[in-house]
Amino acid sequence: TDKLYKITIPVLLARGRYDFTVPQQVYEEVFEKINSEVKYNVTFNKSEHAVSHGETDLFVDMIKDFITENK
Repeated sequence: TDKLYKITIPVLLARGRYDFTVPQQVYEEVFEKINSEVKYNVTFNKSEHAVSHGETDLFVDMIKDFITENK
């Protein structure tokens, strides 16, 4: 995590509310250390660690929107 400040491209962090693999504090710490002007930290309310499996349609739509907005 000591090099996260070097990240300046758009970033999308996604986590599941019921993710017990990576604590929320870790996501927040990573998010704060990233230097990008465009960064999103999204929590999926019905998912565990693998948000792409828990809320697939919502996840795919969010990824498409993120890519479209940050071309």
